[in-house]
Amino acid sequence: MTVTNWALTTATYHDTVTDIGAGTDRRDVSEMLDLWAHKETPFLNKLTWGPETGATSIEWISEHLGFGYIVALSIATSATASLAIDSGGMGTAALALEQVTSGTILFHYNSALSTYTLLAVSEVPGGGVTVAYDIVAYSTSAEVEIAVGEKMYILGDVANEGSGPNKDKSRTRAVLSNKLMIQRKDIQITGSMAATDFHAVEDELRHQIQMRLKEMQRDREMLILLTKAVAQSATVAGVMNGVLGFLLSQTGDHIVNSSTALTETGVNDMMAALYENNSTPNCLVLPTTQARKFTTWDRDKIRTTPDARLSGHFVTNYLTDVGVEIQIIMMRQFPVNMGFLVDTTKIHPRAKKGRKLFIEKLGIDGDRTRYQIISEYSLEMRGYDQGQHGMWTSLTT
Repeated sequence: MTVTNWALTTATYHDTVTDIGAGTDRRDVSEMLDLWAHKETPFLNKLTWGPETGATSIEWISEHLGFGYIVALSIATSATASLAIDSGGMGTAALALEQVTSGTILFHYNSALSTYTLLAVSEVPGGGVTVAYDIVAYSTSAEVEIAVGEKMYILGDVANEGSGPNKDKSRTRAVLSNKLMIQRKDIQITGSMAATDFHAVEDELRHQIQMRLKEMQRDREMLILLTKAVAQSATVAGVMNGVLGFLLSQTGDHIVNSSTALTETGVNDMMAALYENNSTPNCLVLPTTQARKFTTWDRDKIRTTPDARLSGHFVTNYLTDVGVEIQIIMMRQFPVNMGFLVDTTKIHPRAKKGRKLFIEKLGIDGDRTRYQIISEYSLEMRGYDQGQHGMWTSLTT
């Protein structure tokens, strides 16, 4: 007899059910199913979550005090009384000049002549990019020379007795932001799957939830590290800026985009540049290909931890030559050309209020039950705009 009135085919809008796999539904096998995730999440484990938000994006304030120096854009000698100022890593000369006022003492050292000069700023013309100064002390009076590009270090502001107030030195604040992003995993269990005792899986739904959560955590780590913002539209899901997205907009000694090998000198140079920018990075994130190079570096600076499972040791930390010890985070299945030197105390995932992570039953659809796992969050990365995190984008293997 031919049956013609049963719905033997799945409607086109339904997803295809994934086969569990040949032989895994046998009940007479004693091996235990290994609930093994593709990898652990060592970088994500170092991060702490920030406060939740009820908005569509997160915001934080950045107020740069400056690097503590200004850079000469014109030559200064004993015969000059004013000096043009460069941006000095602050974006504009005007921002750099917010560090000084009348009475600011500047220190300059001429390495070619082995001489120093102390200058007192007498005036900062409004809206200009120059400072007027008086030379107040020097090591050799006939050899006062400040060349273009040289730094004058800011010692502080001094005032004479009875003097009036100087100009306000408030810095321009910036509002930094990042969009929230929805991370999602879907689960569907057919009636037959739910009723079958699969190989070593007592509860198929619970098993699928466990595995999708492991997968979501693995994905979350990669999203936090490697995403770049994508604007949301009716057809495109919004994507937040991750560590890569924030640092791609930065330049300086702490951002290395040229093709280069990962060397001990390179790591120490980047650490020194970040330290000068008032940062103390605590971890170096590298793929296995790059991280294994540490075993050939200065043995006195390598820190190892015993591993009873391997009857040996593995490298976990490295003492940089500026005295800051960093943890080496070795990533599995990570782009071989990428590396990050960051301070994780300034990096915080932040969730949408009530949507950090939840599992929701969507209902029964035919002979199947659908669930979704949702996590809506963003990433706050303080200090990225002030040169406090570093990155390599073209490491050679």
